[in-house]
Amino acid sequence: MQTTTPQAQDSSPSISLATLRAVLAKGQAAHPELAPRMERAAMIVALRSISPAMAPENRGTCYWVQSECADREYWISLSERGYRGDRCTYPDYQQRGGTCKHAIAVRLLQACQRREQATTVDNVIPFPTPTLDPDQPIPYVLTDKALSVTDPVA
Repeated sequence: MQTTTPQAQDSSPSISLATLRAVLAKGQAAHPELAPRMERAAMIVALRSISPAMAPENRGTCYWVQSECADREYWISLSERGYRGDRCTYPDYQQRGGTCKHAIAVRLLQACQRREQATTVDNVIPFPTPTLDPDQPIPYVLTDKALSVTDPVA
């Protein structure tokens, strides 16, 4: 029996485990009936590949999601109505219906990316800009030591 080692998710931009944990906890609190399915979806986000559709008409709504435990991919189509309207080609979902862990994984990844993007924007420290007019004399006096360093004769 050959086993494969799970690979880290290659979705771009990458997300931190802390962000995934925070988004997962928020989602499970909002939808406790989906908590176990969300945990499996979080494993997909952390360890498997989630790739957006390349066709322009499918961007932002359709994704390829690697299986949690096999080297298969499933086509996910997100609904604008929310997770209850999402569709997946996963055979169990096709038979059972309901909410699919692959679609939840895509939504978790999107929430993580939004959270990290907002955090990145909030953490930006602006580069200081000069407040002095470069055409005016310097408003302070240099010390003797400073003058000795800047003196080209010495």
